[in-house]
Amino acid sequence: MIRKKIQYLLITLFSVPLLNAQIPDGYLREFYTLPSLDTLKVERYYGDWWFGVFGGPNINLFFGDLYSKINPLIKDTLYNPKISFNSTFGGGFYFGAMAEYKPRNERLAYSLGVSLLDRKAFSTRTNQMDDSLKTRFEYKSVLDYIIISPQVKYFSDVSGLYYYGGLDVGLNLRATAKQARRYINSGFIDEFVRVPGIKPNVRMEFNLGIGYEFLLADYAGKSRFIGNPYIAINGGTKALSQLNSSWKTLGLKVGFAIKFGKDYREFDTLRFDETYVEPPQFLAQVSVSGVEFTGFRSPEPLVAAWLAMVELPEIVEEIAEVTTPIFQEELRQREVPGQVRRRIIPNQMVVFNFDRPETTNLSPQIIEYLDLLADFLRANPNFEIRITGHSDNQGTLQQNTQRAATRANNVRNYLVNQKGIPANRVLATSRGALIPVAPNDTPANQRKNRRVEIIVVPR
Repeated sequence: MIRKKIQYLLITLFSVPLLNAQIPDGYLREFYTLPSLDTLKVERYYGDWWFGVFGGPNINLFFGDLYSKINPLIKDTLYNPKISFNSTFGGGFYFGAMAEYKPRNERLAYSLGVSLLDRKAFSTRTNQMDDSLKTRFEYKSVLDYIIISPQVKYFSDVSGLYYYGGLDVGLNLRATAKQARRYINSGFIDEFVRVPGIKPNVRMEFNLGIGYEFLLADYAGKSRFIGNPYIAINGGTKALSQLNSSWKTLGLKVGFAIKFGKDYREFDTLRFDETYVEPPQFLAQVSVSGVEFTGFRSPEPLVAAWLAMVELPEIVEEIAEVTTPIFQEELRQREVPGQVRRRIIPNQMVVFNFDRPETTNLSPQIIEYLDLLADFLRANPNFEIRITGHSDNQGTLQQNTQRAATRANNVRNYLVNQKGIPANRVLATSRGALIPVAPNDTPANQRKNRRVEIIVVPR
């Protein structure tokens, strides 16, 4: 049972990058009101370059062959043989600085880290000797390195989650070691000596790990601080080779990094609409006698008015449903003697789809419907329309958001610029690929998600 659970965990962990989703790029949208009453729209994305610091503890397994002399201060003699120490666990810590380059809308990032101090400490001992004193030797050492670590990161489709791997080049900074002889002679006795001439090797190690990035702070609307916990394993060439030793390490690093980077920003100015009139605010309640004003509820006076029913346009002829009542792919005008041709039904959504992912132009069917809609809006000033653009998932987050926005804006621009409908009666928004109506698993379902939705509502 435990083995199966571990298999499921590994399958889930390493199948995440294969999911068909979009790469997170740190997209933010902000709006600022200018003195001219225009609105400045700022769209922000992660920049390419990041700089930061990192650090944390490490746990190491020391294994292989570690040799010393019974008395390290005396050169080789007949009565000073080599002794061998057992494998052991040790600990330590590290800290340093890093730089990272991640091109926009790319999964791969490239970083270079320098650990200014990477300390590995351990304590090991020999087996008990077969003598009357029950002698045992203990060896303690501290190894300090400067570590240079080039790495490659792969960002998965789970926002912030990444995998990484690379090399560690360890340069010896300093090393100390001492050895103790412990035996029983009317009590426990320890004899400590310093081990001279300890010099760790220049090391080459591999490292593999996983990490997660999240936003820590937004600085001045231009830059961001990112937090990054991570965990990695590393191992490589031997650390000590004295007296033909082959003392190796296999390590586990747990750490936290903080990095800082400037955002890439795009600006757009939304002009102030001088024709827009804010609707009055009313306070009313429903009673047996009808709808009536009940009094002020705030220090500022509000306009009181009777609420009247909104009269809907007469429906001359019903349109046959295409697939579902809400999604009508094509609306046709039909001649009715003595009547004005109208096929606009308030509060009912009309949807038009697009054949290809990059298509944003209005089709003849959309234009035919918009011509009818313009006539209806001119004849019914108490109505407005709301337009929402959507996309499938075939592209980056920015591309899909832009395609959906272009589809909605093309509808709005046609009504405002070509048909003369006041801009404050036409509201256009974009939802990108965030709200699919079908799974993006077949071309037919992807076409359903490439759509623009239009609905007529009372003002």
